[in-house]
Amino acid sequence: MRLLKGLTLAATLCATSHAAQASPGDCYLSVGSRTYLDGPCNIDLSPGGSFSIGTGERRRSRYFAMVNIDESDGTASAYWNGMEGASHAHDDLGTVIRRGGCWVNSRAKLCAWRPGTRPASF
Repeated sequence: MRLLKGLTLAATLCATSHAAQASPGDCYLSVGSRTYLDGPCNIDLSPGGSFSIGTGERRRSRYFAMVNIDESDGTASAYWNGMEGASHAHDDLGTVIRRGGCWVNSRAKLCAWRPGTRPASF
């Protein structure tokens, strides 16, 4: 069931990233010990608080990720494309919890801020 949910979310990200208007922001994405995004990027916000970073038609990053919030219970799951230039967020990063402008777990950290609001330390 979790795999099916992840595939559905990946398909949704691909579909919405092309239709939605991305807003400029400041992003951070690390997986394991490596940082993949750290600076200006596009942010797509969805109703209910879900979002993606590094997506968008005009300025798509080589890496991108999404946080999907389950509005029924407030839990959140994260996904990313995992390979440079891959077009789907097919790699499950697991359950994440919110810490300020970031969603984190022991494996990953995904952050999104409006331009000029990134804290000095996060």
